[in-house]
Amino acid sequence: MGVPNVFGSATTSIPLSQLDQNFNTPVTIGTSTVGLGNTTTSLVGLANVSTTTLTVSNPSGSGILNILGSSTNFASIELAGNGNTAGSSSFLLRQDNSSVATIFNRANADMYFATNATERMRITSGGNVGIGTNSPTYPLQVVGTTNQIVTGNGTNTAFLGASGSSGYVGTLSNDPFLLYTNGSERMRVLSTGNILSLSGGSSSATGTGIAFPATQSVSSDANTLDDYEKGTFTPTLNNFTIVSQTSNNGAYTKIGRQVFLNIIVQATSISATAGVSNVTNLPFAPSLSNYSLVTIGNANTIAATNSGGMVNSGGTGTLYPPATSSNSYMVISAMYWTT
Repeated sequence: MGVPNVFGSATTSIPLSQLDQNFNTPVTIGTSTVGLGNTTTSLVGLANVSTTTLTVSNPSGSGILNILGSSTNFASIELAGNGNTAGSSSFLLRQDNSSVATIFNRANADMYFATNATERMRITSGGNVGIGTNSPTYPLQVVGTTNQIVTGNGTNTAFLGASGSSGYVGTLSNDPFLLYTNGSERMRVLSTGNILSLSGGSSSATGTGIAFPATQSVSSDANTLDDYEKGTFTPTLNNFTIVSQTSNNGAYTKIGRQVFLNIIVQATSISATAGVSNVTNLPFAPSLSNYSLVTIGNANTIAATNSGGMVNSGGTGTLYPPATSSNSYMVISAMYWTT
């Protein structure tokens, strides 16, 4: 049996000359006596240890301190400073018998995390989390210079930040920025231009504007603009007197339920008879009959117009222009309501 060693209130080393050949020297730490084996040191039943510092060291490898509980008990490290009481106002590292790990401060005080001797994050006693600040006033408060919160998958990156008197949110990668409610996309800002695209709208539009969905989603609110579209169409001319037609083009703009269209026809000679000549294959079906404005011009300028005519509902709708005398250029302008 080797020479017993007693650890007092300071760090104590055991000289090799005092260890027997089997490393079975008893060691007393505080009021508990433990054994040193030649492979693993076990501290069993330690209590009331008053030593200032306990060092676990392996000069030729890793220093390991294992604290093991049985299958029905916890394994814990409990620290109580500033005269605090263990079990009520201590700091605890623990894994319970369900393998759930916890780190918590039982005292009514903050807990902070530091690297390089500098505080990086703090959890206040009230539960607020601060990163870059030691006095957070919100559940999560991040303070930095730019792009305070960044998330991504390694390729696509989004951020949330503030600078000066401005706040901002968006993407750092060349990707659209999507806005969701109730788990569904409602709108997005495209990366292809200054485009706000509503759900179902274009995902590749360029320029500046608002992209509405291809199929109108009618709003129940009278003060909400729920559709905008512009495009071209080929009108069908019925019962016109046309000689040697060279062009027949239609263009429209739809704002909400209101449709504005222009039809331009060129020929050697064109004339229309009121109530007989008509245009079908309109871009949108009218919802009402006769509640419309139709003008027709018979010169190279719309200034020379003849008012009257109407748009009738049914099918794709039928546009009846006013009468016009024979000319080589005809412009029909109309406004009507769709569903």
